[in-house]
Amino acid sequence: MTIFARRAAGISDSQALASVASSQARLLEQSVPPRYNAIQRKDFLAQKLTATPARNGLDYFLRRRFGDILYAIFGLSATILLMTCLNLISLLLARSVSRRHEVAVRLAIGARPAHIAMLFILENTVLLFLGAVLGVSQDCGAPARCLRTLDTCSRASISISPSICG
Repeated sequence: MTIFARRAAGISDSQALASVASSQARLLEQSVPPRYNAIQRKDFLAQKLTATPARNGLDYFLRRRFGDILYAIFGLSATILLMTCLNLISLLLARSVSRRHEVAVRLAIGARPAHIAMLFILENTVLLFLGAVLGVSQDCGAPARCLRTLDTCSRASISISPSICG
């Protein structure tokens, strides 16, 4: 039997274990299935309850089975992100190089280098915020779209509410 519970704030692992041990007999007595015969009831009541931290997960079979795959997906995602960043850097650099003539004209008519730098920073900041807004707006609907496309035959109702989407 597995029971999931959350410790109250300020309760240590040893305090939680002591609490479980002190109320073990009462908890087991209250949870004996009525269909059990005397032998099954005796075996059920002989169980020892423990409190195990679940911060690293409880199902080690799933961790062994999918751990390597998840690390590979993480590595692939990191590689794609790195390639995207390098591509963006090269595009912004090419854009800056193509605007050399514009910068030279601005300097010739008296613009200070700080004003030109602020112009580039402002343009890139606007692009950054537009990209962030577009990415977050696309991400808010993504889990629901994925669930709809994964299994259209399933009648299970799953609600997803990412914290960033409200």
